[in-house]
Amino acid sequence: MSTLHQRWLAAVAAVLTVGAVACSERPRDAMADTMTTPTMRRDLTSDLRAAEQALQELQDSVDAGLGPDLAIRLQPLREEFVKYKKDQCERLKAVFADGTYGPVAELECLIHLTDSRREFIEEHYDFVEKIRASRRAKGSASASHRALRNSKGQP
Repeated sequence: MSTLHQRWLAAVAAVLTVGAVACSERPRDAMADTMTTPTMRRDLTSDLRAAEQALQELQDSVDAGLGPDLAIRLQPLREEFVKYKKDQCERLKAVFADGTYGPVAELECLIHLTDSRREFIEEHYDFVEKIRASRRAKGSASASHRALRNSKGQP
């Protein structure tokens, strides 16, 4: 191999090495390296709480808009959704049983299904706002909501 060819290969190797080192020292890569599974789980648990709270608020709004009779009839469907969500996400967690990613995958799944349910309700129950507006004008939405809460045994 000629000297010129050796120098050219050495220069290419040096450029590739410097490029690889520069890429690995970018701030976003350093941030990714410090993200641990417990940190991810803590953050995702917080996100799950927020998603569940948003879904619950929307469901309460639907209950108040539809009235206690229909809200009570929706309760078994909601319970089935909770069961479905739990079962699906536990199955996903089981796929990663040999590693540490299982709980993270389960939380991601729970968040995804909770957000999907909320989005579905927002999209398909848009008539609830109209019902609430008409009941508000009559002053019966809050009475319906209180009746529903009392029928569930909640204060």
